[in-house]
Amino acid sequence: MPLAQLYGHHAVIEDAAGERYEPHTWSEIDVVQWTARRPGARATYRVAEVSLGEQIRGRTIGEMVTAAERAGAPVRRTTGWVHVDVVAGITTTLGGLSADSDARVAPGVYAAGCDVGGISTGGYSSGLAAALVLGRIAARSALDGR
Repeated sequence: MPLAQLYGHHAVIEDAAGERYEPHTWSEIDVVQWTARRPGARATYRVAEVSLGEQIRGRTIGEMVTAAERAGAPVRRTTGWVHVDVVAGITTTLGGLSADSDARVAPGVYAAGCDVGGISTGGYSSGLAAALVLGRIAARSALDGR
């Protein structure tokens, strides 16, 4: 997370061919999915210098850019703009296996957390919470032979 560039709503997002993308969700998961479908799963965020002080999830855009720069990401500065090359990082799926109320996906097979579909619909929801709740259900179901 320290290297995540979470300011798509404040940036112009383009792939190498110059195709642009506008974020549509609060979590920007759509930006990552779009980027993952680009050649090399890469895009560039172009953000105005005047926006670098904007706070997002406890950090400023400038702090996110600096973290990327320190990690070796290509960062270019032009008059009034900062350009950051990004690569999609998928941490969880929005799909997954269909599980019943006992967390069973097939006879004797159980799933929990992000492996179960239908939890994160339209944006990220905590994989840890899903793992905790469904893990307990799956364990109880397996022990009970359900």
